[in-house]
Amino acid sequence: MFKHVVVVLAVVAAMVAAERVTMSPVSVSQISEGFKKVYTFKLDEPILCPQQADRECAVVIKFTNSHPHQVALDNCHVKWRWDQWSQERYLTVSATEDFIDDKEETYTIVAEPVSSPSEYYNGFRPLNITLVTKPRPSAVCSATGDPHYRTFDGHAYHVYAPGRVVFYKSADPNRNFEVQTDMYSFHRPAVHCAIAARENNDVVVISLCHDGHSVRYRRSCGSAECDRGSYPKVGITGTSYPTYVIDFASGARVTASVNYWSVIGKRYINVYVTAPGVDRGLTTGMCGNNDGVRSNDVSIGYNQWIYNLNDLYESQRPTYNLFSWYPNPADRTVAPTLPPFAEECDYIEPTFVR
Repeated sequence: MFKHVVVVLAVVAAMVAAERVTMSPVSVSQISEGFKKVYTFKLDEPILCPQQADRECAVVIKFTNSHPHQVALDNCHVKWRWDQWSQERYLTVSATEDFIDDKEETYTIVAEPVSSPSEYYNGFRPLNITLVTKPRPSAVCSATGDPHYRTFDGHAYHVYAPGRVVFYKSADPNRNFEVQTDMYSFHRPAVHCAIAARENNDVVVISLCHDGHSVRYRRSCGSAECDRGSYPKVGITGTSYPTYVIDFASGARVTASVNYWSVIGKRYINVYVTAPGVDRGLTTGMCGNNDGVRSNDVSIGYNQWIYNLNDLYESQRPTYNLFSWYPNPADRTVAPTLPPFAEECDYIEPTFVR
């Protein structure tokens, strides 16, 4: 299972004498997993160094992040040269997702003592940042058989009509994630015959709509991460009736299980998706809104049928054909690099020339 983290940031160090280095905000703040908080640092006095100092006249604060898989920093230090003392410096803290529904955890970003030839600043210990993570669960939606849907919020309904639909799409403006499905029908209720799942500039397509028997599969990469064989990761089990499990970097998972229906003499696909906590209350499509309210997921009541796809909400009807979509080289993305699991910042002072 996965975890959506709400991060509470609080100052946990005592003030000593003059502040010297101030950080804001210093009050309790909250950021949701997958989002960022920017901290501003200021110096309260000019940087004065001895004329015979043997190193650069500057102030450097290094940060130790002992849990980079849960919390990411955009840099491991902030620095002012002597002529920059009045300028602000910034540290961006991001709450990343470890995809586990677990208990509350506490993490600390440690601000190391200031390194500077300035007697006023050298050795001063700025404030640490303590992060308290509160779990927020993932959600599962499924469509099985001909097809019987159960939304993220548990609303059950059925679809008779064939055609393409938006199965699950993230409404988070910072995420580009969508799953579309296609259904065919042979004088019977429809069944799924294809799925297409996209995150950012990568897409995976699994289809047997063309003949109802052979599976067509493609994984098209538009990111360096995908090119390296990383996300999206596709696992395949079984041969005659394979199951495809697609894992995305965001924590989303799509499972397509191929089955056979003797009544129509063709194969079909059972579809299961898992939405990470970052999408709590931020989904659209056949799987509903993921907000804990069943009644607003679809236009019909519990355990009822949809006989015409025109009865779907607009957000449940595709605006483009994801099955024929390919990554645009001009939009090629480079995967972000998280800091290594290390305890100390690797900043090295530049060679000083008097």
